Amino acid sequence: MRVQYKVGYGTYVSEWVCFEHTGFARQKAEKWWKQRSDEPVPATSAEAVEIACGGGIAEPTSVILKHVPGEKFDQIASYKLGAKPVSTSSPEPEYVPADDDIPF
Repeated sequence: MRVQYKVGYGTYVSEWVCFEHTGFARQKAEKWWKQRSDEPVPATSAEAVEIACGGGIAEPTSVILKHVPGEKFDQIASYKLGAKPVSTSSPEPEYVPADDDIPF
């Protein structure tokens, strides 16, 4: 999933969040997601986009960039994020056994 941040007038910086990969890329995607949402980490980019477009992730309030000499693009050094949205997924209700005493 490509995420684009507007960092100035007509200036954007992008990052890739790789939900469908394995190993280090997937671990980074999971960390990225958990910083922004209490929803379960999506298995696919399509799921992530659907949740994000529905307001299911925290919006960044600022993005701090790092310029590396010789590199064509600036790198994202850190973010400041707004509050995480309230989770819409709820766990299964806890089973509570009924009393054996019949009240009549």
